[in-house]
Amino acid sequence: VAQLAEENVYVGVQKVAGGADWDAGWGGGEVVAVEPAADVDLENELPSKGVCFVSSFNDNSRNTVIPGDGETVQTAAKASGLIPRDGSAWDVYDGMGRVVTNEPSANYIGQTLWINASAIGGGSGLPIDRLSELRTDYPSLQVVRQHVSNEETQMIVVNLPDNNNRTKNGNFRVAIHVTDPFNQVPVTYVLNHEELNSSRFIMRGGSSGAHYDQSQRTLPGTNKQAWWVCHGSFKNQYDKLERDVIVRIGAYLNHIISVLNS
Repeated sequence: VAQLAEENVYVGVQKVAGGADWDAGWGGGEVVAVEPAADVDLENELPSKGVCFVSSFNDNSRNTVIPGDGETVQTAAKASGLIPRDGSAWDVYDGMGRVVTNEPSANYIGQTLWINASAIGGGSGLPIDRLSELRTDYPSLQVVRQHVSNEETQMIVVNLPDNNNRTKNGNFRVAIHVTDPFNQVPVTYVLNHEELNSSRFIMRGGSSGAHYDQSQRTLPGTNKQAWWVCHGSFKNQYDKLERDVIVRIGAYLNHIISVLNS
């Protein structure tokens, strides 16, 4: 999806031009990322025959593995001891957020790869070729690449206006998780929670106990604390909307703006 390059953000660690500096955190810059273990000087720290693995499942620990002949990246990642032990689905990503789990490990000698939650596959989402209809009102809207499958995305990131001085920069930066736009109300997470002056209607994900709370305790695809926007019992209104995905998401975004500024 080269034509979408300016629209994509990444879940996983993204290298920033200029050396071993990294965008570390949701909403910290143009890239949505999982915090790395530390800055990595690839030339000085990586053995010439090893692959360095960094894991978001294990306190962002890292380990260098010298793969055997013919081994896949998956096999080498297992040897690193950094894969999840609770059976969680995982994949290995390169510096551009591309899944490389089943590729030959020999292709990545001297490089750093990241072990993270498996990319979202299948299911319904937002058609990427129609997001321009939303960008008319929300020009900051971006796609989270890890949640892209079959030309649809199940997560977007967008800045929403703060009309009551509840943020330090005048915007709520949020991630909208959309898994079934015709049958389930999306879930909104605030990414710049540390920049808020007020957390009205914002709470820890998965903690409210409300029947309409579909939020998760961590941001989907990461191990970071989730901060959910409590949208109230919006299902009845949502179900009455036109069965057009862009119409529904547009109305939902208007509702979230209203909640955040109430």
